[in-house]
Amino acid sequence: MLKIKLIMIGRKGLRSHRIVVQERREKREGRIVEQIGTVTEKPAKVTILNKERYQYWLNVGAKPTPSALKIISEPLKA
Repeated sequence: MLKIKLIMIGRKGLRSHRIVVQERREKREGRIVEQIGTVTEKPAKVTILNKERYQYWLNVGAKPTPSALKIISEPLKA
């Protein structure tokens, strides 16, 4: 089973996140299937999401985690 989740990258004070598709049984920072977006927090919160790939993975059966769903739903409303 696939899940869409956030992976934290960057150093202390300059955190960013990647929105990735990953097999459920992989380790937290393990191998990813595909990166579909990024979220930066500084200087301003910016979300870049490939909506076509996000919809594709939802149709295939990937489930977003609650934290990823909260961030992903913001740009889809705009």
